[in-house]
Amino acid sequence: MTRPFHITGSTHARPASRRRLYADGIADETYRPDIDIQLSHWLCNETPATYKADTSTEICLNFVKRIPSTADGDLVINNHTDIDGILSVFVLIQPDLALAHQDVLTETAAMGDFCAWGDVKAQTLCHNLGVFLAEAGDLDPQDTYEQAFDVVRRTLAGDMPSKQNTLQALGTFARTMDLFDTGAIVRRLCNERFVLYETQLSQLDDCTRTANLFRAANRFLSSQAASFARGRNRKDFERIQLLSYVDGNNQRYYDLWYPPYVWADTPGLWRPPGLAAPRECDALRGCLTFAPLREATATLNSLERSSATWVLLDYLPGLFGPDNDPRPFPTVLACLNRTGAPAKSGLSSKTVCDIIAPIFDSLRTHPAQCDSFVEAS
Repeated sequence: MTRPFHITGSTHARPASRRRLYADGIADETYRPDIDIQLSHWLCNETPATYKADTSTEICLNFVKRIPSTADGDLVINNHTDIDGILSVFVLIQPDLALAHQDVLTETAAMGDFCAWGDVKAQTLCHNLGVFLAEAGDLDPQDTYEQAFDVVRRTLAGDMPSKQNTLQALGTFARTMDLFDTGAIVRRLCNERFVLYETQLSQLDDCTRTANLFRAANRFLSSQAASFARGRNRKDFERIQLLSYVDGNNQRYYDLWYPPYVWADTPGLWRPPGLAAPRECDALRGCLTFAPLREATATLNSLERSSATWVLLDYLPGLFGPDNDPRPFPTVLACLNRTGAPAKSGLSSKTVCDIIAPIFDSLRTHPAQCDSFVEAS
């Protein structure tokens, strides 16, 4: 027997229930703390510590490992549509199949929510779900989930819905990874928590620096913006990343990225410093308060030889910002012109690294729980 589910916003009637399981996202006003269970990694969740994990999919896997029957929780609820959300609900309604493929589901969820690295099976499932979601359009969210579950089942069984499309996407992804493996994209590890990636702009399409990462991660595997991030996260998922883009005149554009999982409650991952408690549980806005990085920004501006300005974001851009946002999530520092667009810097990557990297050199571990955030003023 499987659990029924309901997606908030659906025109389908919500089934009656005794005890609800809120999978991923934020529980709505019908949530009853003493009766219902939250199974979400979104900030400010009330997920029981027993089930905590970095993605909601893995949280739900932990739940069904301990409570395999449908006796505990007779309705699954989610409030949005993305890869981790779909897989979280899938785990709760088809626990046996999910547990048989738990590694693939866990990696796929992290690829979708965090632009994490995943092996070829996770790459395939991530791409197939991304293509489906892009084509689903205005389909009722309940129906979207039903059809997405069919994509999951078919992909896990090796029956790819669009085999040629998927193989082409895997090939495109592999070619982007070749840029890392051949040294065309240069990686320099500055210390345990800080890494520099330097690449020629000619190797990347324009969207790589401007596309909203969260949206790209939940779309096609062949999205170069997401592929470039996943390639970096293969080795440096839990590091601060300085990205240097070099043009044909050997001039550089810069972005400084915090780890792309910082918007979520991720107890198994390093939490970088300076993140304040969010004013809203579903968006990290007004949440970066790290004095050493502010001082480094002032130093960079004092040394900058071009007309550009180094801008420290005192907020992390919202996950659902516009696709053309010049400072995509999770950028925290960038070199910009007066209109806020990326601008060429007159500083070498060595100079920038020498100023910023030491800030993070002594940071080995940091609590990851939601309540470890500094209170925002």
